[in-house]
Amino acid sequence: MHSLTCHPDEAAGAAIRVTADAQLRSLGVIELRYRISGALRDLVLPTPADQAFVNGLWRSTCFEAFIGGVDEPGYVEFNFSPSRQWAAFCFELYREGRVDLRDSRPPAVAVTENDSVLELRTALRLADWPIAVRPRYLLRIGLAAVIEQRTGGSLHFALAHPQGAPDFHHADSFALALDMKAAGRAVG
Repeated sequence: MHSLTCHPDEAAGAAIRVTADAQLRSLGVIELRYRISGALRDLVLPTPADQAFVNGLWRSTCFEAFIGGVDEPGYVEFNFSPSRQWAAFCFELYREGRVDLRDSRPPAVAVTENDSVLELRTALRLADWPIAVRPRYLLRIGLAAVIEQRTGGSLHFALAHPQGAPDFHHADSFALALDMKAAGRAVG
């Protein structure tokens, strides 16, 4: 698991730790795992709901993944809520040419929670999404989380943050690489 860091311009008001991981489980299947540990009572956690495509999940506690090819401008954004709702969008360029992927095969989202740990897991079959998959292909990945606080406002966690305001779409946030030839091995 990789530690996600809070954006440097935000006060880390909640006593939490956020981690995430992306593992290539088999050729073309990426497993994503996110974990919040600490004072969950201080956070706004969406209540369980039917799995469905929902726009705007980032307005509350939400986990995000950005997946694209190395040296390619396009990418897919995934949002996963602790409610088990999800969203996915394809972008041709940085924040441009967005297409909702609501008609794609819904990812199975599993959530477990106790007093101090919330964990979300999902697996993405890349063939179900508009990401070119070739045996020699190297994927660039950004893992992030928006954490809504009960006291107001949200904290933005990511593997890496670009300069300025929180921006998970920025290329500097795509800090993990997965080699499609080496199932289970993360690079970078």
